[in-house]
Amino acid sequence: MKRLTHKALPVVFWVSVITAIMSLGNSGIMITAQGADDKELVVMTWGGASYEAQKRAFFDPFTEETGIKVIPVTVSGDMYGRVAAQLKAGKVEWDIVWPDRDVMESAANKGLVEPVDYKIVTDTKGMLPDALNKWGVGFEIVSFVVTYNTKVFPGDNYPKSWNDFYDVKKFPGPRADHNWGTPGWNLISALLADGVSLDNLTPIDYARAFKKLDQIKPSVKVWYTSGDKCVQALMDGEVVMAHTTGARARMAKNNGAPTELVWNQAIYYLNFWSVVKNAPHRDNAMKFLNFVCRPQQQAIFTNYFGSALCNKKSLDYLNPKMLKDLETYPENFQKVVPVLTEKNLKWLVDNYDEMNEKWNEWVSK
Repeated sequence: MKRLTHKALPVVFWVSVITAIMSLGNSGIMITAQGADDKELVVMTWGGASYEAQKRAFFDPFTEETGIKVIPVTVSGDMYGRVAAQLKAGKVEWDIVWPDRDVMESAANKGLVEPVDYKIVTDTKGMLPDALNKWGVGFEIVSFVVTYNTKVFPGDNYPKSWNDFYDVKKFPGPRADHNWGTPGWNLISALLADGVSLDNLTPIDYARAFKKLDQIKPSVKVWYTSGDKCVQALMDGEVVMAHTTGARARMAKNNGAPTELVWNQAIYYLNFWSVVKNAPHRDNAMKFLNFVCRPQQQAIFTNYFGSALCNKKSLDYLNPKMLKDLETYPENFQKVVPVLTEKNLKWLVDNYDEMNEKWNEWVSK
């Protein structure tokens, strides 16, 4: 029998193969690298203490159980701008990102994330209903709070609301405010300080919000681009109060800073683990999303970093003394403002780019 080789195949066969490959490329379908390096997973992080907590609670245990090596990529600024650039170049490098819900929904509208495969992500018992989203699995319960120096503002003479944070005459001194992620929380805190109700936060009145922000801008000594920078500013006494996440405020306090948190009007929402469109290790990413739902793993993260996570059963594995400082503690939860109503979420998603442009223009002046 004559042996068939590639030389013996008709030219028309090779033409059809090449045409098929070219049509796949033209259709936007990418041939990913889940093959030779299928024991890897590239996960975006914000670095610092949050990365260390993720490593202890999720990355290392996931690798130990599955053999899949987690490769962290520390990012600051516009993570989805970089995802869009990777997709445009036809070379997606990341598998998982870590966005707030409004940012994630905006990215989904632009085709930058994959829907969650809930045939793989099945270990969801105890997860908050809002945490099981089409475009991501809820990770962290986030709050933005006012935190202040108890030595500078002792006794009952301390800021008790966003209005007090913006009142530099009544409560003078240098502040820290964030300049990373979405600027929506800056604009919303300014509107809350100016007396705007939850139902009227959107459409955002830019003129009103920036007018309020103008009052505080000269007193903002630290525009931080990572949570660790804010913690350090509080611990060093560089600022007397900060607009920061509850987790970072707790971290400063637990590390010896003379600070307290203000739960009144704290902004409350969830962030998510989300899989990048055309992720090179898509199946590994879905396995990871399933793994991070485990309450025991979430408790490890909370014990180290201080954030409340999205599986209610994780509370069973925490030190009871820790619960009173968490967003989900009943007395605290009664005071928070759930800003991501469906109305507010839709507006923030639809106007995400414009909001960023206006913020960048204002903050750079």
